[in-house]
Amino acid sequence: MVFADHFLQTLQSFLRKDQHH
Repeated sequence: MVFADHFLQTLQSFLRKDQHH
C-alpha cells in the first residue's frame, strides 16, 4: 500500500528527526 509506505516513511523521518543527538 502506497499510503502505508508513505505513513511509515513519514513516521520514520519524524523519529529520526526527534532523535538527533
